[in-house]
Amino acid sequence: MLFLFPTIAFIATLVNWTLVIAKKPFHWAMGTALAFTALTVCAQLQMIVEWIVAEDWTALLDVAPTMTNVLWGASIVSIVVNMAPLRYVKSKKRVYEK
Repeated sequence: MLFLFPTIAFIATLVNWTLVIAKKPFHWAMGTALAFTALTVCAQLQMIVEWIVAEDWTALLDVAPTMTNVLWGASIVSIVVNMAPLRYVKSKKRVYEK
């Protein structure tokens, strides 16, 4: 799951921008990308909880501080990149047909 969720989020982001450029409805791809970004964060937190239960303090000390920064950064970048098409479409005043 730790590799599957971010991979799907990345692919959905690419699909999101591809649909924007093709002037097609893109909201489902944007939602999918953001949902899988959230699932990535949840999967990482689950891994940390498993280390706590196993009392693997060395792994926590090595990985948790760095992963916190990485997850914050990845979440912020994902939100900005996936929400940017909304601003782009609004600035172009394009209307999508169903």
